[in-house]
Amino acid sequence: MLEQASVIGLEFEWEALGELTSGGRRPAGPQLAALVRKDLIQRHELIGDTFRFRHILIRDAAYERVPKRVRSELHERVAAWLEPRGDEFDEIVVSSAIRVFRELGDDLALARALAFSGRLQFWIGRAQEALEDFEQAALLAREAGNRGEEAEYLHHVVSALTHGPTPEPVALLRIEELRRAEGLDPRFEVSALLSSGWLEGMQDRFEVARELVARGRELAQEFGMELTLLTEATICAGSIELLAGDGAAAEAALRPACERLEEIGEVGYLSSVSPLLADGLCVQGLDEEALAITDRWRADQLTVAEDIDAQAAWRRVRGKAFARVGELDEGERLAREAMKIAERTDHLPLRAWVMSDLAEVLRLAGRPDEAAGATREALRLCEAKGNLAAVRLLTDSSVTR
Repeated sequence: MLEQASVIGLEFEWEALGELTSGGRRPAGPQLAALVRKDLIQRHELIGDTFRFRHILIRDAAYERVPKRVRSELHERVAAWLEPRGDEFDEIVVSSAIRVFRELGDDLALARALAFSGRLQFWIGRAQEALEDFEQAALLAREAGNRGEEAEYLHHVVSALTHGPTPEPVALLRIEELRRAEGLDPRFEVSALLSSGWLEGMQDRFEVARELVARGRELAQEFGMELTLLTEATICAGSIELLAGDGAAAEAALRPACERLEEIGEVGYLSSVSPLLADGLCVQGLDEEALAITDRWRADQLTVAEDIDAQAAWRRVRGKAFARVGELDEGERLAREAMKIAERTDHLPLRAWVMSDLAEVLRLAGRPDEAAGATREALRLCEAKGNLAAVRLLTDSSVTR
């Protein structure tokens, strides 16, 4: 039961546990009471029939015991239970967690609460709010003398800077400032190099971008960070090649990682990487193969509904591939689903990519005026982020059609 609760999160409702059992019934009260007596969980002080792990490390340890192939199924069940409740439920959990940890008067405990909040905010598409939480968490961890946790939270700072609304030049400068800090865990340098490479690619500086990613990969290999190599490093490398317009190079970077992620059962990460592989195939004109990739690795089955990046990316590229093979109605349906998901976020690169693919679908459907409107919105988002390479690609695409 403790492992099932860990899939729900740091805090969990009694009712939610019932969604993860084969019989669909919540566990008996004495079972939860036994975990309380063992000091593993405690009743929530503010929300009825809700419990929380005594410490985030207990939750993390329980989560690690869940077999990787089981996690995806359990996450889907939790998502199905949470979906009708919407973001309001997430807000309650986040705010109550912050309050609880503040009461402890422990800087490191508060840092962990803020990091928990940041992860949830980023997950539902609020990168700017996540950035603020992660920056506070990193500062508190540093003041508490825990440089390892500081580096972990700064890794998330870098992700929020890259994916969120922070303009590219500002994000790049901020990451460089962080890299100069003394005493950081050297593994943070991996994230800094990889994200800096992606940001440099946005500036049309592809040689610099590739060099930074290569250095990040070398360092990740040195530290034995296989999952980082398969996910973050691959996404950055593939995205750079897509910005450069080199579909074959993007495929070469992305396909081996997708195969390996499937092999080791990391399907959640696979749902984020595989849409980029489909993009690389589309750039090469291999539209049927791109469509087959989106059939083989479906984000609507591999990850939870709240995984906004993966859900929007899969729909936008699948919609584009359908339109390219003549299935215009299905292509537009998926492209508009992607837009609906992405427009709730402040992830500017994602939103720009979604609008760009919608524009292509509309052009193929013979609606040039609507396509032009979608292109203008994509350009606005790219310019707001400072993504000069994407602006160039969009402009070239508009001129050639």
